[in-house]
Amino acid sequence: MINFSSYIKSLNKELTKEQETNIVESEKYVEKHKLDQLFNELLAQIIWKQPEDIKDALKQELENIKENKQIEGFFDPKDFEILFENYDVSKQGSIKFSFVVLILQAVGIEYDAEKYKQSFGKDITNDTLVTKAHFLDVITKEYKQTINK
Repeated sequence: MINFSSYIKSLNKELTKEQETNIVESEKYVEKHKLDQLFNELLAQIIWKQPEDIKDALKQELENIKENKQIEGFFDPKDFEILFENYDVSKQGSIKFSFVVLILQAVGIEYDAEKYKQSFGKDITNDTLVTKAHFLDVITKEYKQTINK
């Protein structure tokens, strides 16, 4: 979530009580409407698709979201497969764990080393290979948990 309070404090700005209240209300609004998640997902889609006309692509993505009323998120399993395949350059059906972490972050899933050691194995390193099936299983579960927070 966007933390306006921390940002303002980092600027060493003194706030009035009214300003503090406005910041808290803004943070609640962002959280309630999942705006940070929406913009993370839109950014990930734009980076992934790399359209020539970014404004048109954003408009189309927002229209798709509105039409589909996608409560379960903006990515679907096919998107995760495509992301995996983009990192599986040797087409061997596995990618390094370090790439898995990049993909998780790209779709807005926070990286928690201990949590993923449970999901992928305690001896996992950045060079450990993760199969497509295992990747899809974990990312689908994690993504659903993230968007339903």
